[in-house]
Amino acid sequence: MKVFILSAYPPPHDFGARWLIDWAARDSFGVHARVENPDEADLIIFLEGHTAGDAYYLAVRNHPLRRRYPGRCFLYQDQDFAVPLMPGLYPSLERQDRDPAYAVGAPYIARITENPVKGPAQATAAAGGFLYSFVGSASTDPVRREIMKLAADERACCEDTGDAHEWVLTPEERKVYLARFSDVTSRSKFVLCPRGASPSTYRLFETMEAGRVPVIVSDAFTPPDGPDWATFCLRVAEAETASIPALLRRHETAAAAMGAKARSAWEQWFAPPVTFHRITEACKEIMTRRAPTREAAALRVRYLSKFLTPFHLKMLYRLGRWKVRAFLSR
Repeated sequence: MKVFILSAYPPPHDFGARWLIDWAARDSFGVHARVENPDEADLIIFLEGHTAGDAYYLAVRNHPLRRRYPGRCFLYQDQDFAVPLMPGLYPSLERQDRDPAYAVGAPYIARITENPVKGPAQATAAAGGFLYSFVGSASTDPVRREIMKLAADERACCEDTGDAHEWVLTPEERKVYLARFSDVTSRSKFVLCPRGASPSTYRLFETMEAGRVPVIVSDAFTPPDGPDWATFCLRVAEAETASIPALLRRHETAAAAMGAKARSAWEQWFAPPVTFHRITEACKEIMTRRAPTREAAALRVRYLSKFLTPFHLKMLYRLGRWKVRAFLSR
């Protein structure tokens, strides 16, 4: 397929699209081709990350290309509490919202910050380290607070970083934070990957890249299609978080083999040289299965009910205030 990649937002908010364009140039499959002219494209992908000022991607829905070629346009967006208002790929898609003819799960591409202190070097065996670990904020979801109760285990390393999110740290603080995250991950056999604001988490894919075993604690998580997830990760129900230490001790002898499979799956499905191909194939699959117009409209109506949840009601209120302030400031 001929693929046109863009963002509906100006720099620096277009970084996700720029990353995918760069990765398309490194594509290891050579099946699909990126084109510069959208009129020649079979597929048009809007690659978007967090856009707080336009949380519902109206700039994409109202974009001239989307209006001209609605059947060719797909949206990739990683906003927390995703509302799939267009066909596409959503890392934060909740399990009950998945529809193979409209919206599916995806890996994180347009990360707010790129973690430079990880990679193949961490795929070696962890000697004298931790059975399991978690380094992150415990405030983003109740299950993370339950995770912190597991810190008492002598073979665990569970650290609450509070509000020290990567994107608010100074360059020096970020360097220290990422070095600590990298060190703990490399010394762990299992890495706990609980949900945060989103059912998914960057940590899951970083753990796979590091060659460690992800332990997914997220009932609503929608895994991207492709990998044989059961061969290299463990899933634990949020209500059963307390059972994690005993579960991991039972699987400890398999950790090295599972970690190697996690790394292999990352290389096969999520590494930069394969991402352009995998994203294109996922969009192509939706296009093949695409629901008739009437069914797609019914899906959107179903998704619109999500606006009644507390998060989206607050977001709509904030957006309304911003619009009023912008109007009054003219």
